[in-house]
Amino acid sequence: AQRAPEHLARNPFGTLPVLETDSGRFLIESLPIIEHLEELFPVPSMFGPDPESRAIARQIERIADIGVLIPVARIVHATDS
Repeated sequence: AQRAPEHLARNPFGTLPVLETDSGRFLIESLPIIEHLEELFPVPSMFGPDPESRAIARQIERIADIGVLIPVARIVHATDS
């Protein structure tokens, strides 16, 4: 489904996640999506109440992206027929 024309129109890289904004634009990376949602819905904060908590939340997001999601995506793409 990630190679379907409908998805590639949203994200030419064919990756996930994708969020359509109220303006009709698409955000295609986890951190910008989280930051966008945080701006729209600041309470309760997804990042935490202080700078250190927010830094740790962003660090966890990057670890998940780089250490988990990228390897899983490689496996999915390699086994997709």
